This record gives sequence, structure tokens and C-alpha cells, in this order.
Amino acid sequence: MGGKKFQRKAGILVLVLALICSNLLVLATDGKGSILETLGVEKTLEEQSTEATLQETAEEENSEVVLEISEEVLEESEEVLEESEEIEESREILVRSQETSEENSGRTVKENNTSLVVEPGTITMMEVDDTYRMICPGNVTNSYMFKFIPKENAGYYLDFRNDLGWETDMGLECQVLDEEDNLLAGGVGYFMLEAGKQYTFQVSAYSQLTAGRSVGELTMRRYCDWDACVYVTNGIATGLSEQFRIVHLPDGVTGMENSGSIELMGIHTLILPTSIQTSVSNRDFWKASYRYITPGNEGRYHAEDGILYDQIERILRYVPYIREGSYSVKEGTTGIGSGAFGATKLEEIIIPDSVEYLEDSVFGKKVK
Repeated sequence: MGGKKFQRKAGILVLVLALICSNLLVLATDGKGSILETLGVEKTLEEQSTEATLQETAEEENSEVVLEISEEVLEESEEVLEESEEIEESREILVRSQETSEENSGRTVKENNTSLVVEPGTITMMEVDDTYRMICPGNVTNSYMFKFIPKENAGYYLDFRNDLGWETDMGLECQVLDEEDNLLAGGVGYFMLEAGKQYTFQVSAYSQLTAGRSVGELTMRRYCDWDACVYVTNGIATGLSEQFRIVHLPDGVTGMENSGSIELMGIHTLILPTSIQTSVSNRDFWKASYRYITPGNEGRYHAEDGILYDQIERILRYVPYIREGSYSVKEGTTGIGSGAFGATKLEEIIIPDSVEYLEDSVFGKKVK
């Protein structure tokens, strides 16, 4: 009986121990504050705290790195900005240089702050009071082209000094053309030029020195006001203040007077105003050797291709001295004025049937 009791107690004890173990396992595995879970949460919180600390440290380090990078970027940005400003300045200088080069065919440069060096075959835009030194590669005739657009109506003086420094046109040939390439004048000297119009000066020159490196220097100077170029008394043009090769008679002029000095002035182109409505005698009329110009058809005198006609009397008045070859008087002309062909280089003159009379001394030499 005692052995059975012991076995029974032992079985009970085993059962109790099994139940205790079972409860412990339940406590360890349930989801409501079990021991294992509690241990795991404590471990997780500790890990999270560690990770948060590490993250804060990393963030602080990253912030410091970002701050350092920002400072470096700022410094680099300032350097880039400075470089950009330098590049912009360089670009502006380059643009200005290119514009100047285009105007001067890329071959006109400043020398010693006193003159601009111009090579043969170039086209150069002239400015008032700028001096242009025309260089030459050898002792041969060289060609240069200058264009000038006056900023105001005025009398101008084109000054040329050869490579010896002499104020002379020896060794120089110059032709002055308008915007339509009509020949207006020859040589250097005084010109009445209109604002806004482009004039071309075609220059051919050679060095005066055996081993010359330049043919001389050319300078366009403003000489006087527009109203000071022509002397006018009571509406009559009586003279010129200088030997102007291109002459504009002022608006309002009604006639001309020639005391004999006008021929000595050597007018190449004469521009007549529409205000001249009465006939001017052959003796008093100012003669032009290159060209006559009239603005429109409203005046008494009208120029066609540089040749002057009297529209009221329907006569041909003057042919410029420089004309050569053959010329046909326009149809409808009824007369040819005195001295009309007096000094021309024409070899043939074709006169239409409409011409009824010729005034005295029409021809200065034998023509067909």
C-alpha cells in the first residue's frame, strides 16, 4: 500500500510540475505582456534608442558635412559669378571688336593712340578728326576705300599728308562717290556734305619714299557751319568761303552772281535749290565740272544724269566738263544754251529734230 501511495504522490507531483511548466510556457508565449515579449520589447526599445542616438549623430555629422558643402558651393558660386562677369566683359569686348572689325573690314587698328592703320584693299568707316595711316607693302600704287556718313550738314575738309608729312595731294588720287556710285568730285580738299548720306572716297596712292611703309595719313575734319559755306546777299549767291568741290546752294537762293572767282574755285558738283525760278545768265551761272543735281522737278532747272536743262525755256543749259564719248540731247529740247558744250570731252553729240536754235559759243571744239 505504501508503494502505491508513493507512486500516486509522484504521479500527482509530475502532473503538478507539468501544469506549472505548461503555465510558464503560456506566459512566455501569450501576446499580452508575457515575460518573453517584455524582454523582447525592452531589447527593441534599447535597440531603437541606440539607433536613434546613432541617427542623431549621423544627422549632426551630415548637417556639418552639408554646411561645409554649402560653404564650398557658395565659394565656388562666387568664383563662378566672378568668372561669368569676366567672361561677359570679355564677350562685350569681343563683340565691340567684331563690330569695329566688320566696319573696318577687320584690318584697321589703332596705332600709338594717334592714328588708325589701314591696309590696302580695305573698306574703312571714317569718323571726324580720326586720322588714318595708309600703309603699303611695297613701292607700288595701292587702293583704299573710305566711307563717311556726316552727322550734320556742314563744310568738311579732307586732309591728306604724305609719308614725308607734307600737306599735298602729290602721289594721291581720290574720287568721291554718292550712294548710287555717281562721281561727285575728285581729289582731297573742301566739301559740303549732307547729314545722313553716305559718301565713298576711293583713294589710290603710292609711297613717296624708296623704302616707304606708308603712303600718308588721311583725316576728315569739320571746317564750318552749313550757312557759312556760301555767301548770300539778298537771295543771290555771290561766292564761297573756301574752294568747295561739292557745293549746295542754300534753300531760298533765287539766283547766282559770278565776279570771276567762281571758276577759280573749281566746283565739281553743284546742287541747285528749287527756289531758283528766274533765268541766270551764262556769265553769272556757276559751272560744275562733274555733275549738276536738282531736288525734284519743281525748280526752273532740272538735272538729268548730271546734265542741266532749263524746264521753262526747254533748252539744254550745261554739260559738265568731265563728260566724254557720246551724248544724245533729250527729245523735246528746243534750244541749246550758250557754252553748253564749251569744255566737254565729248566726241559725238546727237541733236534731235526738236532743237530749233543754238545760242552763241555752244561748242568749244570741233564735234560731229
